[in-house]
Amino acid sequence: MLDDGYLLHLCRYIHANPVLHGLVPTLDEWPYSNYFEWVGERNGRLQDRTFIQQHFATPELYRHFINDYLTNRTSPKSFNDWLGASNFE
Repeated sequence: MLDDGYLLHLCRYIHANPVLHGLVPTLDEWPYSNYFEWVGERNGRLQDRTFIQQHFATPELYRHFINDYLTNRTSPKSFNDWLGASNFE
């Protein structure tokens, strides 16, 4: 890991990935992520919250960090397009 900024980008990418790739329309609809622990909406197994607390004063600021990334980043193709079938069901 190069530095904390790089780790923050990786965390953001991982948490945003289900939305970026069209698996769900919003982060709130992807239950398989520890994002909910990071924003204080679920108790989970995230053992050490020190890193996130060092960089964000509140869970809401981390949520804003993720949402800003989703809003200002060019969205990739939908998951169906990625699979090669626009009407894949």
